[in-house]
Amino acid sequence: MVITVLQAIDLLWDARRRVRFMTDINKLGTSILRVLQGADATFQRKEGQNETAINAKGFEVDFLRRQPVGDDPHPFRFSADEDDLWPVQALRASVLTSAPRFEQIVISATGRMGLMRTIAPETFVQFKRWMAAEAPNRPEPKRRRDRRQADIVQSLLDNGMLLSAAGAR
Repeated sequence: MVITVLQAIDLLWDARRRVRFMTDINKLGTSILRVLQGADATFQRKEGQNETAINAKGFEVDFLRRQPVGDDPHPFRFSADEDDLWPVQALRASVLTSAPRFEQIVISATGRMGLMRTIAPETFVQFKRWMAAEAPNRPEPKRRRDRRQADIVQSLLDNGMLLSAAGAR
């Protein structure tokens, strides 16, 4: 059994889906930060990092986006709320936005089930290994975290606890 305690999660924002999202969030009169606060009221925007929300236990949520391409809006923010989060441009994030999609049923420690929709695990491993080894100006603690994340997902694939994207079709 593998039990992984996460202290951070990166959420990839695809700017091509902006119009639908902005319409929905404006109808609700909310912001991304308030959506997170609906799950945990202690979430706040991290000081000096407009793309990161952090809760009282130190769990961080980062919002990433690909570097602008074509008519992608730039700069881009989720809502008109001055305290809301802004997705940060990530080098090579276009690799993630164009990656094969992947779905798998997941079960939480409490026994609740859900459908995880994400990118192909192989793409994630490849991207995190690049971040750990080649991303310019990346601090060593983040490189270690990237290596650890890649190793965890690769181990899940190797042990049959996570299907490969090819096997999940």
